[in-house]
Amino acid sequence: MAQGTVIHVAPEQPTYAVCVLGTDTQLDVYGSAPKGYTSFSINASPGVAVDVAHSPPAKKNATGSPNWPLDPGLEVTLRMRTASHSTGDQKVQISYYGPKSNLVQALLYVTGVEITLSADITRTGQVKPTRATKNQRTWTWGPRGQGAILLVNCDKDNPQSSTLDYEDDEVLDSKELEDMSLVTLSTKTPRDFFSTHQLVLHVAKSEMDKVRVFRIHRDKQRSRYKVVLGPQQPSHALELPGGQHSVDFHVEGLAFPDASFSGLVSLTVSLLGASKPEFPKALVFQDSVAFRVAPWIMTPNTQPPEEVYVCRVLENEDFLKSVSALAKKAKCKLTVCSEEENQDDQWMQDEMEVGYIQAPHKTLPVVFDSPRNRGLKEFPIKCVRGPDFGYVTRGAQTEEITDLDSFGNLEVSPPVTVAGKTYPLGRVLIGSSSYPSHESQEMHQALRDFLVAQQVQAPVELYSDWLYVGHVDEFMTFVPVHKKGFRLLLASPRSCYKLFQELLKEGHGEALLFEGVTKRKRQKIKDILSNKKLREQNSYVESCIDWNREVLKRELGLTERDIIDIPQLFKLQQDSKGTHKAEALFPNMVLVSYHQPNEEVPVATATLYLTGIAVSLDVDVYRRGQVEMASDNRAKRSWVWGPSGWGAILLVNCSPADMGQLADRNTTKAFFPEEMKNLSQMTLSVQGPSCILKKHRLVLHTSEEEAQRARVYRPQTPWYILVYSSLWVLLVMACGTLPQRGLMSSAMSAPRIRTNETLGRLQRSART
Repeated sequence: MAQGTVIHVAPEQPTYAVCVLGTDTQLDVYGSAPKGYTSFSINASPGVAVDVAHSPPAKKNATGSPNWPLDPGLEVTLRMRTASHSTGDQKVQISYYGPKSNLVQALLYVTGVEITLSADITRTGQVKPTRATKNQRTWTWGPRGQGAILLVNCDKDNPQSSTLDYEDDEVLDSKELEDMSLVTLSTKTPRDFFSTHQLVLHVAKSEMDKVRVFRIHRDKQRSRYKVVLGPQQPSHALELPGGQHSVDFHVEGLAFPDASFSGLVSLTVSLLGASKPEFPKALVFQDSVAFRVAPWIMTPNTQPPEEVYVCRVLENEDFLKSVSALAKKAKCKLTVCSEEENQDDQWMQDEMEVGYIQAPHKTLPVVFDSPRNRGLKEFPIKCVRGPDFGYVTRGAQTEEITDLDSFGNLEVSPPVTVAGKTYPLGRVLIGSSSYPSHESQEMHQALRDFLVAQQVQAPVELYSDWLYVGHVDEFMTFVPVHKKGFRLLLASPRSCYKLFQELLKEGHGEALLFEGVTKRKRQKIKDILSNKKLREQNSYVESCIDWNREVLKRELGLTERDIIDIPQLFKLQQDSKGTHKAEALFPNMVLVSYHQPNEEVPVATATLYLTGIAVSLDVDVYRRGQVEMASDNRAKRSWVWGPSGWGAILLVNCSPADMGQLADRNTTKAFFPEEMKNLSQMTLSVQGPSCILKKHRLVLHTSEEEAQRARVYRPQTPWYILVYSSLWVLLVMACGTLPQRGLMSSAMSAPRIRTNETLGRLQRSART
């Protein structure tokens, strides 16, 4: 609530005062009473409400007004009902009574004025005028909280400028005002009121470098934007006409919350008045609006992407083509950083992290630039920041920067609830050494302070300094699922050894890793299993990951059911300080890919991760009349009725020539165009190095029961299914046998898919 003043009256002469609508003004009746008087009565004009806080009156006087006893606990409050048309047009009369004294009266002439400083304190995206009765000085979090939100104007709307918008005091055009928060000052006063009074807009000197306020001056030709508050300018005297008037101000944030700045800023309007021209002006009224600078917020990788950033480096054309195809399917923008721009620095994730800031009226993506400053150091500045794309950085440029200051060491969880406390935006995850030593590394204090100060994603520290690079994204990530919303993937040497043991038992011990991979020694599965030194190293790695496992369970409210172990091996290498640290033995699936594990075929899934082969079996799962690659494997494995459901639809072929006929696996058949319309298309996509594919087989199969109801024709391209059936693809090693699983199957060589075959009532195929 806004603050008014205390009015003292004097029986000797009239008193003049100003009261602002919406405020309670204290009237000092007891302290102004003549000596020897014991009671009083009070009368006021209709425009003034009077409240006396006291015990019941002793009696009523001749006019019918209550007589109140005078004592030190007396409180008399005035509140204006309407604004005055002229100065002093509202009157309050206090009558004092004594046992042996004559009646004494004190007159108070009151001028009622309306002064309202309004902002979007309800967070609806609109500024609604509120009288000073509403408390705008406090700021509270949450959907039911109150308080205005301020954006740091950290984008670059002027392409010709070399600075961010908040770094200068210019407003490019009215569009830039969208990055600012609106504040409206409304006044209603007598015409001559401001001849003796003045309004001052101000911020605390400690906050003047955190905010800048513009006022629009309009003329016939164009609008001009004048800075009224900002660095080196904490206050501004307003020149306003009397009567009813309103002024709009636009407020921009200049600094994000940090160790020395909570993020809270108050904008205040003060009414000053002077009894005589030669006297200093006295404070009559004051009202404030609290703003909080919007925090920088990270987004989890379980959310759909809007833009993908990737580097072009030597010999990664195939990779770029694959990413481009995926981005096109995901309908998201792809930005490729050229070799000239990245200077052979391909680690985009380490250079920057894209988040956002948000107010009810505007959401602004903001890139957080790491202090690592290698080949990509200019990319966030020159290629990412721009109109409606903000920029922020932290970290002393002159001090030593460690690997832990790269943003592969900065992740965020999906929304979680921990011991009843909800984190609707998730929690930031950073890596550290967990204990100090001569060899240990820590994230730069400026980065840590910045992340903590944002408040909404309370950081969790993980132990990552055991890694050669030290980034948390090398052993963990999150993937989306339907029920809980996500699962945590953790790299697991234990799971990898278990997988290799199973493959050894199935006769795949001679299978080679790294075949066809340059600069890597090929290793057999059996040799990896017999490597005692490697097993000891991975036992150490497993203990480090297990420590983080418990931290993540505790700090994110997870259980073992929320965690999926991904097979992965590491090896220890000496760093520049001679300390042995871990790096991945083979490409780390946790780091580079997000896949839902195929629970029905665990061995095949793990083999896919290890060999880097992509297999997709796609039908018209979304019922759009065309085959599309579905990233949601669960959607392909289930069938749901209705317009919002999913799952392919097949027709029964009722042709007399085809009904009840058995198909031999080598049978070929010619289809006429009208017959093709009765079949449903299915597409099998296989991607991977030819040296790997040649040593594997793909098995297309269905259950024995459903094989009696299905027939699949394989022309040159594509495949067609005749009746509904659940079909799976298994990837198995070439140098062994496929275990008997009670499945009807058809085996084929993965690279050669242009022969005519059918799948129907077939015999089981044991060999691959």
